[in-house]
Amino acid sequence: MLVTLIIVGMVLLVTCAALWPEPEESGSTPTATAAPEPEPPTTLEGTLTSQLLSGKINKRQYRAEQARLAARDAERHPLALPDDRL
Repeated sequence: MLVTLIIVGMVLLVTCAALWPEPEESGSTPTATAAPEPEPPTTLEGTLTSQLLSGKINKRQYRAEQARLAARDAERHPLALPDDRL
């Protein structure tokens, strides 16, 4: 029984320590922290998406470029259909 109470007490202590708010630095005025810059996209699809979200291209241009990329990918790497003889 005593062991159970000690374990429950330790779990509560660890939970409280994890959820306890960190103290603010004194002497500093609260300022809005800027979000870190996202890394640039590494794929063509990612580049197109970032251009769409930033307003550099519209939805029609995005869809046309995605269709062009899909056609190019299908030409370079065609899908092999499974054999029907199984």
